[in-house]
Amino acid sequence: MNTDASPSYPLAELAVLADLPPRTVRYYVQIGLVDRPEGETRAARYGARHLEQLLQIRNGPLPASRSSASASCSTVRRRRCRLANAPSAACRCAAI
Repeated sequence: MNTDASPSYPLAELAVLADLPPRTVRYYVQIGLVDRPEGETRAARYGARHLEQLLQIRNGPLPASRSSASASCSTVRRRRCRLANAPSAACRCAAI
């Protein structure tokens, strides 16, 4: 048994781990907030990267470091700004 393999979850299990309804997870994938899973339909598998993306979305943006105030936004924040079509004052996505 290989314990070094990255975790792989079906949609239902990923949704439980992220504390979100499966429909919400599918919606986030559809609009591009979460990367597409490996495989399709019932064979689709999600990994640690997907769980991390969902937790970032659910928990909100991470506080910006004071030393990197001019740093570009994270991928999730950029996608949120694009979807809202109006970057927030704290977000520097407008230049991207």
